Amino acid sequence: MSDVKVSINIYTLVGRKIRTIVPELYYLGHNKIYWDGRDEFGNLPANGVYLYKMIASNNNQKISFIGRLAIFR
Repeated sequence: MSDVKVSINIYTLVGRKIRTIVPELYYLGHNKIYWDGRDEFGNLPANGVYLYKMIASNNNQKISFIGRLAIFR
């Protein structure tokens, strides 16, 4: 499992990266990834829609997925 790397980047709609999350994966399959909802500086982002890009890679291949998330407090 140690050869699998996953990262999640969270962006504003204009493309500014606000956070990078590099989780530890414990097993193949589904994993829960904790995010405290804060940006790189420890601030809470404004309510609204954000984009995230998840990248997973190992020695043989690299895949990515782009999705949307909403923050409402």
